[in-house]
Amino acid sequence: MNKNLIEILIEKKVIKRNTIITCTVKDYSTNNLVSHFNKDLFVIRCIKTENDEIKILGLCVKDNKQYYINSTDIKKIDGMELEKIAKVYGLNIDGTPMTQKRKRGRKPKVENIDKYIKTY
Repeated sequence: MNKNLIEILIEKKVIKRNTIITCTVKDYSTNNLVSHFNKDLFVIRCIKTENDEIKILGLCVKDNKQYYINSTDIKKIDGMELEKIAKVYGLNIDGTPMTQKRKRGRKPKVENIDKYIKTY
C-alpha cells in the first residue's frame, strides 16, 4: 500500500540516513519462532533496492540491534503519520498526486479596471 509513497519520499530526500521511523519488524522470540514486533524509534542507516523492493537497514534505539525493514512496514516518519506527510507533500496515501480542490475565501473581482481610473 505505502510502497509507492515511500519511493517518492526517498526521491524527495524526506527519508534518508539518520531519519527516525517507527515500524514493525520480524524478530525471533524465545522459541526461535519468527514473529512481528512493533518497535519504536529506528534510525535509518542504509537504504537498498533489491528485486524491485525497498529494504531499509535500521538501528533500533532501545536494544542497539540492526534490522532490515520492508517499506510496507513503516508506520511513522519522524513522529508523523504517513497520511500527514503525504498531505504535506501533496500526495495521496498510495503515492499519486492530490487533485486540487476549490479554494476557499474571497475571490478577486474580474471587472474592467479602466472605468475606475479617472482620466484628466
